[in-house]
Amino acid sequence: MTATVHSPHYLLRMAVAARPQGERADWLRHHLETKPDADRRYAWHVAEALFETHPEPLRAAATALLAHAPSRPFAAMALARLHNRLGEFDALRALILSELPAPPVPRPEWLRALLRTELLAPSAEAVRHWALAMAELSPLTRRSLRLQHHCLQGRPADAGPVREVLAKRLPGIMAQGMPPALERLAMARDVAVVGNGSGLRGSGAGAAIEAHDMVIRMNYPLLTGHEADAGRRCDLMLFHETKRPILPSLVTREPGFDTLPALGIRGIAFEDPAPPGPPRLPNGLIDLVSGIAYPWPTTGLTAIILAAVVFARPVTLFGFDFFAPGRQGHYFGDVTAAVMHELAYERWFAAHALPVLGHAVTRHSSSA
Repeated sequence: MTATVHSPHYLLRMAVAARPQGERADWLRHHLETKPDADRRYAWHVAEALFETHPEPLRAAATALLAHAPSRPFAAMALARLHNRLGEFDALRALILSELPAPPVPRPEWLRALLRTELLAPSAEAVRHWALAMAELSPLTRRSLRLQHHCLQGRPADAGPVREVLAKRLPGIMAQGMPPALERLAMARDVAVVGNGSGLRGSGAGAAIEAHDMVIRMNYPLLTGHEADAGRRCDLMLFHETKRPILPSLVTREPGFDTLPALGIRGIAFEDPAPPGPPRLPNGLIDLVSGIAYPWPTTGLTAIILAAVVFARPVTLFGFDFFAPGRQGHYFGDVTAAVMHELAYERWFAAHALPVLGHAVTRHSSSA
């Protein structure tokens, strides 16, 4: 029998979970102070994964380690994500401003986070913050955020500048070679992007989903028993790269999942070797999605932006509530999104910016 090999991430998560809740903050703090950088990265991924059920140990450990220089970047990011998920936007803004070094070398990721915070909870200093950040961002990000700012202010918002950047960059990305499913997406007459939100339950949307020229699903959902609401067809499966280690179990959920065209999604492009199994979304497309929205989108928002904005296909959204308060996870079970995803911002983006940026985007009632 072959022994099971667990990743360092899994082993560390199990070590944290084994500690009594009252000891976790001190244990994490000690771990982060004494381990090398790679282990600190794992530790913050683990801490964030445990956040949903035990947020206060993460808050305590991160706050204490802000004064510990080697761990500060990881501590600040973890604390920022906690503030974001809990809607603590004033505290988030103060933390971001404390992490911005003096000009002329600001950190673009913090500047972008500052502007997303201003979109959700504008401050008295919003005008100064927008002026500070916009000059330091890439052309695509700057144009997308300017459009979002206009949406916030109720001013006319023009998608033309964003589409100009996409028109210049997309042909070169496509020329490097695309998986066949993406080539099909680029030519689809219309696309159903099917999320796993609880709004699908009882929606009777199955037939409407299957009527589209192309159907995109996320993260290998359960379909058996839910056909009337979710349909069965799938032409492209997108999954988050954090699920790659458990793909062997996910593809057994439904007949045919193991042969579906599939692509792994992650927030930031890396030049590391391709992993075994389904290919990843090409780096050039990852950069476009990140530039339009932000670096850590959910798999669902990635699919929406790819279909509706990057490839400009007519899109209908099914089963998207972006984990809105009061909604119970997925239509087939209670699931919470990883804390790295900024759900409040994704809801704002889908409601305000997507109708301007996207090409003929329709929200089915299951995405209300």
